[in-house]
Amino acid sequence: MSKNKKYAGILLFVLLAWIFSPSVGYGQERKRDHDKERQEKEESNRKFFFGGNFALMIGTITNIEISPLVGYHITTRLSAGTGITYAYYKERFTGFNTYESHIYGGRIFGSWLAIKNLKELIGLPGNGGIIGYTEYEALNMDDNYKTTLINTGDKQREWFHNVYVGGGYRQPLGRNASFNIMVLWNLNQSPKLPYDNPTIRVGFYF
Repeated sequence: MSKNKKYAGILLFVLLAWIFSPSVGYGQERKRDHDKERQEKEESNRKFFFGGNFALMIGTITNIEISPLVGYHITTRLSAGTGITYAYYKERFTGFNTYESHIYGGRIFGSWLAIKNLKELIGLPGNGGIIGYTEYEALNMDDNYKTTLINTGDKQREWFHNVYVGGGYRQPLGRNASFNIMVLWNLNQSPKLPYDNPTIRVGFYF
C-alpha cells in the first residue's frame, strides 16, 4: 500500500468519526434528557394523592357518607388538599315522624407528618407514623337539625362552618398508599351538627 493510500484511509476514518460522533453524542444526550423528563414527570405525579372517607350506619339511625379528596405533597412531611362531602341522614324517633336530610359541602385541609416511623423512634412494630391534621369544612344542611327532629315540610337550609384540629396514626400500604385513623375536634360547638365531638375519621389514600 502506498503512503498516499494509507494517508487517504486515515483521513477518511477521521472524517467519518468526526461526522458520526456528534450524532451519537446528540442521540445519547437526547436519551438522557428524555429519561430525566420522564423521571421528573413521575416524581411530579407521585406528589399528588387521592383518597377519602366512607361511613355507613344502618338501623334506627341511617348515615351514609362519602367524602372523596385530592391532595398534594408539598414536602415529604407537609401535605394539603381539598375534597367534597355528601351525607344522607335518617333517624326514627318514638312518637315523632322520621327525620331525613341530605348534607353536602366542601373542605380544605393540611396534614403534617410529625413522626415518620415509630419503629425507628421507640421500637414499636410496623412502620407507621404520627400525623397532625387541620381542616376547614363548610356544610349545607337543615337549620332545624336536632331541634325539631321532625319533617315539618318548611325546612330551611343553612351553611355551617367547621374547623377541625387533631391527629392520628398513618400506616403506609406500599410505595404511595396509606391508611389513616384520626381523632378530630370540631371547634364549632353548634348543637345542630350531626356529628359527635370529637369524631373518629378513617381514610385510605393512594
